[in-house]
Amino acid sequence: MMLPNILWLSLGMANLALARPTNQSSLCEIDMNPNIDDIRFTSYANLVKSARLSSGHRYRYVFKTPFNSSIPTLLFLHGWPETSYSWVNQIEYFTRHGYGIVAPDMLGTGGTDNPDDLESFTFKRTASEMVELLECEGVGRVVGVGHDIGSGQLSRIENYYPDRLSALAFLTLGYSPPGTDFTSATIDASDQASRALFGYPLLQYWHFNAEDRAPAIADQHLDALYNIAYGADVNYVRNISEPGALEQWLLADGRIFFYNEFLTEVTLDQWRTIMLAQGGMEGSFKWYRAMMRGYNTADEQALMASTDPTVTKRSLFIVGDNDPLAIPNLQLNQTTPYLPYLTVRTAPTRHFMQAEAARDVNRHLHDFLRGLEN
Repeated sequence: MMLPNILWLSLGMANLALARPTNQSSLCEIDMNPNIDDIRFTSYANLVKSARLSSGHRYRYVFKTPFNSSIPTLLFLHGWPETSYSWVNQIEYFTRHGYGIVAPDMLGTGGTDNPDDLESFTFKRTASEMVELLECEGVGRVVGVGHDIGSGQLSRIENYYPDRLSALAFLTLGYSPPGTDFTSATIDASDQASRALFGYPLLQYWHFNAEDRAPAIADQHLDALYNIAYGADVNYVRNISEPGALEQWLLADGRIFFYNEFLTEVTLDQWRTIMLAQGGMEGSFKWYRAMMRGYNTADEQALMASTDPTVTKRSLFIVGDNDPLAIPNLQLNQTTPYLPYLTVRTAPTRHFMQAEAARDVNRHLHDFLRGLEN
């Protein structure tokens, strides 16, 4: 990954101390001016920092304090194949409305470090790093907002650090109760069930994503990956659902229509710029390797044995009514038993709703946040 520009090294330890929040751990080093060459033309570039945590990992993240102490801070956790850039429409909107923002590039993505070991990509370890990042900035409780793999990360922050979340919002993928373990065996079992129910395996592409050779193929065919992820064709799942289909799509440089108000050639160019500048997609695929190869298994078993899966906080779940991967009814059936104070909303979108239907997502999330005041 790209090495950050360590401003504090050139300015000296005195200036480093001034840049740090007063309650910050001595092991947390905040760089107020990280390398942002890849996101320089985004609307939030002036809000970006980086911080080295006690693990040694450096995270790049968007940070904005709330307009006043009565307005909450939102922690945005993205999925795959994304970075904090996937939240650009939410960062713009909620910043205008005075909310605090913490939106990290998750481990291995964007300007955040890409460690070699897969142990670093477990949900337990990364949950602790998200909490430490909040502590670095002196942020207490937040409203967590997760999408895709970020929803799994949000679930584990709630399970391990429930005092850090005041409310939870899930996009497309719902709550993952303790014991949820996406190993190769569980993915195969899920695909057998989904083929019987829906006519196609929902998660077969995970097998390709977990292969060591997948990042190099994706890096050589980034536009095809963007098209299949964000394309407007609701039947696109046929291109990735069967064994080997995603790889074949990439190698053929497949294309489908993806333009709308928020997804344009410019957003494709920006996404591609981030991926290429940060050394490609190697790090983002490690999340799949860690899951599929059982690196979360021991943690999930221990958590299931020790933790009440019920979340008694107010929660929001926005489902995409055209999502062919996170099927709304299936997701709701898996989520609602554990979240008794759940609000459900629907957006006219497929999987990447924060980009595909930004206005709907922002409206639903803002309504939910206003409701927390009552």
